Amino acid sequence: MTAKVVITGMGVISPYGVGPAVLWDKLMAGETGLKALTSFDTSHIQCKVGGQFSEFRPESYISPRIIRKVDRFSALGLISAQQALQDAGLLLDDSKPTWSQQEYGGDRVGITVGNNLGGWEFAERELRNLWKSGPREVSPYMATAWFPAAVQGNVSIQFGIKGIGRTFLSDRAGGALALIHAADCLIRGRADIMLAGGAEAPFSPYAALCYETSGFMSTRASDGSTDVYRPFDSAHDGLVAAEGAA
Repeated sequence: MTAKVVITGMGVISPYGVGPAVLWDKLMAGETGLKALTSFDTSHIQCKVGGQFSEFRPESYISPRIIRKVDRFSALGLISAQQALQDAGLLLDDSKPTWSQQEYGGDRVGITVGNNLGGWEFAERELRNLWKSGPREVSPYMATAWFPAAVQGNVSIQFGIKGIGRTFLSDRAGGALALIHAADCLIRGRADIMLAGGAEAPFSPYAALCYETSGFMSTRASDGSTDVYRPFDSAHDGLVAAEGAA
């Protein structure tokens, strides 16, 4: 008999807003999630648009104590993970996971995450502090906030996940590989519950420059036009970056 893996909960933050329903409704309405980038100076790059959720305020969902320790991509990952666990009925009224009351705790719960760049918004800010004011002005959370596995670590700590943990750095394939590995862990009996997905927040000067110099980005967006991402068009000329988590 072929083993089956069941998806019991979903959480999404996208340029369209918070939640799977918002994403689906906007997509079905044919609305673009792209807009002109305004959070940093784009004069040094050609692709001047992106899928940025500029209205996103992490403090509406997680505590300031956590926010000051993490990069934006980790905040996106934490909130989408919480949504997925709530949707699956795996969070108690006090927001603790159901496995916190079980004998094995989180030992049979795992997490797999796809990511590409890590937390460069946080890193750039702290490197700027280092350059301008010296090492005493650098956040003590610099080392743990920027690295690509930060989402995996922060979600595991927040929800007591003690089983399998993997982060996949595979460019655009990272999220898909995270899902595949999570399903494989369930099928092989290595875990009873797996939280799987991806998170990215690529909008900082350095991160944008990394994408630009890769040669993969669309050059049509140099004038700020949002009608540029055409992956199935014969005249497509590259990618457009976006932030989000699921």
